[in-house]
Amino acid sequence: MNSLGFLSLALLAGMMLPLQGGINNPLKQTFGSSLIPAFVTFSVGSLFLLLYAVVTRVAMPEARLIARIPWWNWIGGGLCGAIFISLMIGLCTRLGAGTLFALIVAGEMVMSLTLDHFGWLGFASHAATPGRLAGVVLLIGGIYLIEHA
Repeated sequence: MNSLGFLSLALLAGMMLPLQGGINNPLKQTFGSSLIPAFVTFSVGSLFLLLYAVVTRVAMPEARLIARIPWWNWIGGGLCGAIFISLMIGLCTRLGAGTLFALIVAGEMVMSLTLDHFGWLGFASHAATPGRLAGVVLLIGGIYLIEHA
């Protein structure tokens, strides 16, 4: 696949998030909590991934490889995902899709620049240059325009 294909897939992935918020909102309204829709999201997603792994015959890792993975790797991604999904579902209709996802992108950029700057979690070290920081400031300015213009 060429770089345009990868860029298109990344764009498609980003399009799924506001759709997910809107799709899960009726569940939040029905159950009065964003936790039930988040649980449904993870359950259906897990079932889909399991089915996809079986159909495509994904090789399962050996036990010795699994044993070398630190405990925090096992819970970290799931915990981050659960927090993200629960908050996104809870906030989507309060903030609106545009404001919510502009804030999410800004949060992603702040964390990304931090991870890059310090080289944490295996990311290559990239200094938080004035230009990169200006990009985040421009994103925050964009959030203001989305919310108030």
